[in-house]
Amino acid sequence: MREILFRGFHPDKNGEVEITKNKNKIKGKWVYGYYFIDSCSHYILRYSVLPDLNNIDKLEIIPETLGQFIGKFDKYEKQIYEKDNCIYTDEFLATHNNFIDTPNAGTVFWDETFLGYSLTNKINIENEDINWSQVEVVGNVFEI
Repeated sequence: MREILFRGFHPDKNGEVEITKNKNKIKGKWVYGYYFIDSCSHYILRYSVLPDLNNIDKLEIIPETLGQFIGKFDKYEKQIYEKDNCIYTDEFLATHNNFIDTPNAGTVFWDETFLGYSLTNKINIENEDINWSQVEVVGNVFEI
C-alpha cells in the first residue's frame, strides 16, 4: 500500500525556490503532506506529531502546483510526483529498434486511458514499459 502524499508550492517572499506561473516568477518553497481545501483556498497539511490534530501546519499553496506522490521512487530513491520532469530510457525503443540506453525526457501525468501514471514523450503506449526505478527526477514543470 502506498502512502497518499501531495506536494504543492507555498508562496513565501523569503523562499529559496523560484517557480514560473503565467510568465511570473514566484518565490517560495515546496511543501509536502496532505491536501485540504477550505472554502476557496488550497492547503498542504503537515502534522508535527502524528496524529495529533493540535500540531498541524496549514500552508496555503498555489492550486495549479499540486501534485500527488505516485507511490514510486526514482533511481536515487527520490519520491516521484505528478508534474515531475524526468529522464528515462524508453524500453520500447531500446528493445524494438536496437537502441541501447536511449535517453528520453518526459513529465509524469495521470493517464486516463490506462488508469495509471505515465510519462509524456513515450513511444510505446503501454505503461508497463516504464521501469520507475530507472527514472531520474530532474525537476518539475514549474521550475524552469
